[in-house]
Amino acid sequence: MNYVVNSKKIFDILDSDKPESLESEFELEDVLSYIKILKDKTTFLSELKKQRAKVIQNEIDKHDEKIKFLEDVVLLTLESVNKKTLDFPGVGKATKVERKGKWIVKDDTLLLNYLKTNDLAAYNEVVSQKDIISKKDLDKILEIWENTNQLPDCVEHEASSTSLKIKFQDITVEEADEVEESGEEDDGKFDGLEF
Repeated sequence: MNYVVNSKKIFDILDSDKPESLESEFELEDVLSYIKILKDKTTFLSELKKQRAKVIQNEIDKHDEKIKFLEDVVLLTLESVNKKTLDFPGVGKATKVERKGKWIVKDDTLLLNYLKTNDLAAYNEVVSQKDIISKKDLDKILEIWENTNQLPDCVEHEASSTSLKIKFQDITVEEADEVEESGEEDDGKFDGLEF
């Protein structure tokens, strides 16, 4: 059987401006019991918060998946119509961004030693008098090495990539609500866009 807390006593204690000693140690029984009740509630609410966070994260993940899918559609469409940029006034601008592959040097010292040991002419071409590396010259040499399978472990090539950049024009909350409310049912096959 659970101990019944004297609620009036607890209310009076919590209603005071600052903590004060009780008149008797026996009154602590109510205080301890109420602390236990509050801790149980806090534990429950913490668990509820975690569950809600999971539900919210699941929703975020679903939206992120839809965004990625739709961005892929935009990018593929730009490629299929052979356009780099399309601007839609009042909505936004979609741009295909092509990033050229680049060389990543994991260890400068190892690369310079490799150059000195294996190709002194290349080393002299790449390194100026102050031991500053000429990136342009180095890129040419690394391309040759890559094509002849001589690339050292201290260097790797990041492949070129194509991505999408979207810049939206500001949309008001009212306009967003209008878009959200505009979904219509069509024989149960389409129930509007879910936001």
